[in-house]
Amino acid sequence: MVWNMHTHVNARPSWQPDITGAHIDGVLEPGTSFYWTSYDFPVRSTVYEVTDRQRVVWDGTSGGMTGIPSGCWSKRPDDVLVSTTESFSGDPIDNDRESMQTMRGASLVKWLNHVMTAAEKS
Repeated sequence: MVWNMHTHVNARPSWQPDITGAHIDGVLEPGTSFYWTSYDFPVRSTVYEVTDRQRVVWDGTSGGMTGIPSGCWSKRPDDVLVSTTESFSGDPIDNDRESMQTMRGASLVKWLNHVMTAAEKS
């Protein structure tokens, strides 16, 4: 369930309120690009890696910044462990590393909470 939520890009706004639009033509696979909007920032992402039900890596470019998030899923006897890491670069990051790190950390925690809330509802 959690894997499907994450990999069905077009449905992301239905469970992640910070994303106001998302669109992919086709499936989430290496080389595919998709587009999404969050906090009025349009983002273009390209998928680098998909390991079925285990890992997804893509980039996201917007506003002079590039982020490379990685999401990992590990099935356990009673649940699924979801983890994420992300690297960021670009002038806005270089100009205020501490604030940007704080903001990105809070955003990742918020994303994980959205995942958990949506998964528990289903």
